[in-house]
Order: sequence, then C-alpha cells, then structure tokens
Amino acid sequence: MFCGASALCITTYGGLLGILPAYISDTFGIKNTPSIFGRCMTGWATAALIGPKLLTYMRETSVNEAIHDLTTKVEPSAFTSQFGVGPEQVQSLIDTKAITIRALMDIAPTGTIDPTCTSQRMQESHPRLFPHERGNGGIRHHPHELESILLCSHYV
Repeated sequence: MFCGASALCITTYGGLLGILPAYISDTFGIKNTPSIFGRCMTGWATAALIGPKLLTYMRETSVNEAIHDLTTKVEPSAFTSQFGVGPEQVQSLIDTKAITIRALMDIAPTGTIDPTCTSQRMQESHPRLFPHERGNGGIRHHPHELESILLCSHYV
C-alpha cells in the first residue's frame, strides 16, 4: 500500500500544476481564475507540508506492525539470543531502532514470508526476487531492493 501510494503521488504531482490554470479558466471563467488558483496553491502547499509527515507515519506504523507480527512467529529463545532481551520488550527495541525486519527474518522459522512485500501473488510470479533460502530463515528479498520495491507497487 505504501509503495503504491508513493508511486502514484510521485508520478502525478507535476502534471496537474501545468494544466490547472487552463482548466480553472475554462470551467469557471477568466474572472474567477486567480482566486480559485490561489486557493488551489494554498491547498497544494499545505499538502506539501503535511504529506511527507503523513507518509512517514504510515511507513513507521506498517514497519512496527510487521515487527510485532514477526516477533510472535519467532522462537522466544532465538529472539533473546539475537537481541539480548525477551520478546515482551520488543517495543523498547523498536523505539531505540535496535531491531529490524531483516534481523527478525534471520531467526524466523522456515517458510516465514518477508513482510516488506506481502503480496503472495508477486512472490509466486517473480521467484527470482524471492529465493527460498532454507538455512536459518524464511523467504528473503533479492539484493536488488529497488527492483522489488517497484514490483511491489505494481501489485498493491
């Protein structure tokens, strides 16, 4: 969801600014164009200030949820040996940025799907991006993170 929303915002951001004055003029007349365009630019500026904070909040929330979900799937003894504290203290590890999804995937049971891109359909249709490593973890991303992020946004 985050990847798709970000891609949509980025691809359509500049196009509207180019056609907006002409559209307003055609729709409401030349007399009303400056005041309506001014209101649109005020809204646009407000969105430019609020938008990044909102996207950051959404991203942090989704990462925190994924970490909490993975913590329930990890063996408590493996969690303690990896991070030095029990799974009940996961929130303090998140707050200090001492825990990551990648670190949890290293100790996750075999077959655990990496939540950084949870689209099962994508993982099945692009197996080269999601090699099944059976050593000490579950399904992991290919090193080319940008390629997998772009593909995630296609399936969101």
